[in-house]
Amino acid sequence: MIRLSHSALEEMLTCERKFQLNRLLERENERTVNDNFQFGHAFEAGCVSYILNQNKEKALWEAWLAYPKVTLGKDGTVECVEVPDSVKKTDLVAINMVQAAFPYLDNFLEDWEVATFNGKPASQLSFRINIDETFYFVGYLDLAIRNKYTGKYAVWDAKTTGLAIHDLSPVYANMPQLIAYSIVLDKAVGEEYSDYDVHYFVGRVGTGNGFQPQILPLSFSKNLKDRLNFFITLGLDVERLSKMRAMGIFPQRGSSCLKYNKPCFHFGTCGLHALDREKKIEEDTTDYQFVFNLEDLIQGHMERIN
Repeated sequence: MIRLSHSALEEMLTCERKFQLNRLLERENERTVNDNFQFGHAFEAGCVSYILNQNKEKALWEAWLAYPKVTLGKDGTVECVEVPDSVKKTDLVAINMVQAAFPYLDNFLEDWEVATFNGKPASQLSFRINIDETFYFVGYLDLAIRNKYTGKYAVWDAKTTGLAIHDLSPVYANMPQLIAYSIVLDKAVGEEYSDYDVHYFVGRVGTGNGFQPQILPLSFSKNLKDRLNFFITLGLDVERLSKMRAMGIFPQRGSSCLKYNKPCFHFGTCGLHALDREKKIEEDTTDYQFVFNLEDLIQGHMERIN
């Protein structure tokens, strides 16, 4: 089966050919490092560590460790030292951003605490949604949180961005990722305690003030219908993806060749179909904490709404 994720589907909606090259095919010059991912991962690791432990030194150390420094070969030897494409997304900038986040996280912890699941902090909860015989969707929830005063549970996720627009609220308000991840709460704490609010903790860097980071906590009220919309859309996206695979046609989107004035990794080579080789699908041995079926989720949510 082929694994999908939020980032994979975002990639497909941006450029189907890029999705095919990155997810379904093998290339000799296949890229293994994504600056945006490793920078965001370092920020997330530092913030989650601080929320769990309230230890600043440990949080900064966790952020540094989460930023990969080298690429290892299959035999464990160092193949290359990683050098970020952008000086705005180095490990030191990520650490500086985590440090800037501490006061905001302290404010957050006045009202919220980390939920527990099976006697442990509800961090990095994993789930899998089986869609059909070919595709499944996976996700990892940064944190499940509990309001100290209302007793309601919600979901929390750390993000990074370089967008220079003044108000980022519409970007994250319309992002379906976290409301979908909240399905975990239904199983972890029960539907009667599960809330649908989503909390994004956004770190922004390089927006007109050098590398000085900005921290933007954003919260949005969602509902059961928002979650249902995601599940239905997921089914439609996979239906379209299945048709493209069957026909062997993955459109190239010229509008996506450049992003933030940077060329796509496959720029100039994506049309070389003679190099296409099907990627061997490796068995997913992950022991997901929660497993769902898409058809059951859609049916169950429709019944709850009605």
